[in-house]
Formats: sequence, C-alpha cells, structure tokens
Amino acid sequence: KPWGLPPPPPILIRRSEDGDSEVPVGPTCEDVNGNTVSFLAGQDIFISTWSLHRSTQLWGEDADRFNPLRWEKRIEGKGAWAGYNPAKAGLYPNEVASDYAFMPFGGGARKCIGDYFALLEAEVILSNLFQRFSFS
Repeated sequence: KPWGLPPPPPILIRRSEDGDSEVPVGPTCEDVNGNTVSFLAGQDIFISTWSLHRSTQLWGEDADRFNPLRWEKRIEGKGAWAGYNPAKAGLYPNEVASDYAFMPFGGGARKCIGDYFALLEAEVILSNLFQRFSFS
C-alpha cells in the first residue's frame, strides 16, 4: 500500500463532545480569518484525509506522487503544524510523527484496527517469503 495514497477512508468524521472549543488554524487554512476555528458541542467535524495527504503546503511539490523516501527526512513545521519528525515514527510513518497531517488509519482512541492488522499481515507475508526462498 502506498502509505495513504489513497487513504482507506477518504474522509474521517469526528464529533466535538467536550463542549465548545477552539482549534488552532493550520498552514492549509489560509483563507480563514483569525488564528482558531470554533466548534460547538455535538458538532460533526469532517476531515478530508485525501486532501490532507496530498497537500503541497505540508508535503512539498511531490505530495501526490508515491515517494517512500519522503519518510526518511524531517519536514519543518509551518504555523501551528509541528512538521514531520521521523524519530517519532517508530516502525512506520504515523499520525504522531506527522502531528496529525498523515492519518491513513485515523488517529487517537478511534484509530482503525486495520492499522495493526496491516502491519501483522505484512510481517506474516515477509516471514513466509523468507521461509520459502534462499538468498545469497
């Protein structure tokens, strides 16, 4: 899977439940007046992961192309976005390392269980390949 191009769910839906709240505006919200976006309690929030993962403002000019080397270098943050830090990624790029700018399986408590299933599936496939072939 080419790491979120396209992400499994093209849109994530979350609900603001902690009462009225304000969220800092990120670098992709240039036409929003002010520095925050307000959400009312119970309001649904739609997050376009498809657009987020292809944002040239976050990932550079090659954002819509498969580039596995992208995850090897640090990307400096802009505005409220902390950037991408490969040191926080662990085994593979995730929402924490990218300050939630890369969420192919969502994030937080409602993160898709398929994230861990995909990793386990890849481990099983690789171990089967290594058992059946000899390398020299």
